[in-house]
Amino acid sequence: EFLSNILTLKAAVMAEVTGAELIAESLKTQKVEYMFGIVGVPIIEVAMAAQAAGIKYVGMRNEQAACYAASIDVCNKVLLLVSLNILVYFSTR
Repeated sequence: EFLSNILTLKAAVMAEVTGAELIAESLKTQKVEYMFGIVGVPIIEVAMAAQAAGIKYVGMRNEQAACYAASIDVCNKVLLLVSLNILVYFSTR
């Protein structure tokens, strides 16, 4: 009886988690409030998990509109990384 109780407890603790749920929880941990994107077959599960985690998912019609809708902070970080990559490229030539 003790062993069966342990196994039952272990099964309850080790509940199945999907990859989409992991992504959503990771984004929530990083304080992401909004997601912008195009809902389609490869991303629909992530969008649903994000909404279940409390992240507001905003569906867009194309990637360009999603980029415009993203926060300026995100855009600045991406531009900074691109700039650093360009500097590294030219400094090694």
